[in-house]
Amino acid sequence: MEQGNRHEQVFSSSHKEETSERVIKSILRGPDEASACLLWSVIPGGIALLGVILSFPFSRGSTQIASSDPNAKPIIDTQFFANSMDIEILARHVQNLHKLTMFPALQSVIQPTEVPQDMEVIEEMLRESAVLTTHRTCGTVAMLPQQVGGVADQDLRVYGTKVLRVVGASIFLLTPHANLMMTMYAVAEKTADVIQSS
Repeated sequence: MEQGNRHEQVFSSSHKEETSERVIKSILRGPDEASACLLWSVIPGGIALLGVILSFPFSRGSTQIASSDPNAKPIIDTQFFANSMDIEILARHVQNLHKLTMFPALQSVIQPTEVPQDMEVIEEMLRESAVLTTHRTCGTVAMLPQQVGGVADQDLRVYGTKVLRVVGASIFLLTPHANLMMTMYAVAEKTADVIQSS
């Protein structure tokens, strides 16, 4: 089944239409966009690891202040798989990873694994023990129109203020493919230009 058709099957089961979800759907419907990144890593001892990272997760967690003490840890609610589309897309990619181990060209470096046929089994495995975070949080002060939930405008100025700007990963609606630090360098450079010209 083609990638676009798989995504449409998953999308058709969703009824929630927040701004971030509409943006993600518009990206993933593009024929050249990937819904996940594959990870290949070799560690000492001759062990090769295969993994998959969702490119554009739909689920949204939250980070909130726990108290007035600036040293207190915040309250973090990751909300992994809060949106059923995330686990559906991820499970399909995990199934493909198992198929990848069967490629003849990889037989000398990785042991073939049995391809799980039951998607419910894969999803249960992901929920129970196989999921980690990449710790790239962003989006708490999204740069969007205020009427759709945005906090900052296109010049990174916080709505309702005159001089307060947010120059950080908080402005991203979606997690970038690239390392957040590298992306932030570009945001900082652009913001410096905006401030100097205003």
